[in-house]
Amino acid sequence: MSRCFDSNHLSYSRDRVFDECQFKAHIHDKGLVKGTVNAKMLIGSVVDAYVSAALAGSPISEEDAWNNTLREMESRYKVILPEPLAAMETSHNFILVADKEVIPVLRDEVVEAQPEWHFEIDGAQYHAHPDFITRGGAILDLKTTYRSIDAQRVHIDGQLTAYAYAYTTQFGKLPTQVGLVGLVSKRTGVTQESFMGYRSQAQIDAWLADTKTRLAARRWSEESGEFLRQGRVSTFACNGCAVQPTCPSWAGTNLAIDSTLGE
Repeated sequence: MSRCFDSNHLSYSRDRVFDECQFKAHIHDKGLVKGTVNAKMLIGSVVDAYVSAALAGSPISEEDAWNNTLREMESRYKVILPEPLAAMETSHNFILVADKEVIPVLRDEVVEAQPEWHFEIDGAQYHAHPDFITRGGAILDLKTTYRSIDAQRVHIDGQLTAYAYAYTTQFGKLPTQVGLVGLVSKRTGVTQESFMGYRSQAQIDAWLADTKTRLAARRWSEESGEFLRQGRVSTFACNGCAVQPTCPSWAGTNLAIDSTLGE
């Protein structure tokens, strides 16, 4: 369950940031701003650590899962946790269901938990660490979420496709299946939802073509010093962005009074 944090290695998560905003990705890659972790992200990582340890045959306590994850996150990111007790309670509720409905079901099926895979694409070094690999060759991704998972997501999820490609670099064949194992927290409590699907060679080829195109864009940006920005087009990418204060697209904008302009 060792995990690579080499900042020179690319990954699904780093590619996703680049797709959202090349300028943001550039600033993060250069270490000029510290990424942020909110309560939901921390809770997800805590539950992931707890379940992964159990399925790897080295179970840890809830307390250790929380403390170890928090310590690691605080060493790498800015952790925003306004209500730590509430977050711990939510984490506990997720783990209660995982203990009853996830770990017992997968204990005898999982042969690898959090494997670390390295591979190269067009000269760029990538790494991937899927949550679980089953005895039958399926890739499972554990999700903690706050609304039901769309049943169709398992068939198109980009992260699962990236993992499926990584699987081919390690084993020379497609995974037998890909799956989402969801722990869903609602007002009525936490429930468990699971969905299984497949990845075809055509899907893998399409993902690889997109990745190569992205790599070409990365190289051009690094060489030219020009990075596309979301500007104010995609609010989801700008809201709460730690890079916003230095982003050229927001220069001269007083965020505190912006909504009153023109009145």
